[in-house]
Amino acid sequence: MVDNSEAWIKRGEQAIIAFREEKSDEIVPFAISMLSAIYGPQSPQLQSLRSRLERAGNANEGLSGKLFYQAPAATSAVENTIKEIQPGLISRL
Repeated sequence: MVDNSEAWIKRGEQAIIAFREEKSDEIVPFAISMLSAIYGPQSPQLQSLRSRLERAGNANEGLSGKLFYQAPAATSAVENTIKEIQPGLISRL
């Protein structure tokens, strides 16, 4: 199996920076992709993120309001996953 952990870390960091600099709103779909690829589509990590996104998405605001509430959950998921990859806590990549 190919170890693509560095690519996931680099892309995750880019997505976080782009969101924080208001250059992109891809953090939510990227987080879903990252967790699906790394932990699996039925993983507790992805299910937890989806639940958090759903709760945040129920905000009675427009699309940008939903992103406002969903983005912190997605950003945290990406940051946490990077922190698990870096010291080798996740070995199947």
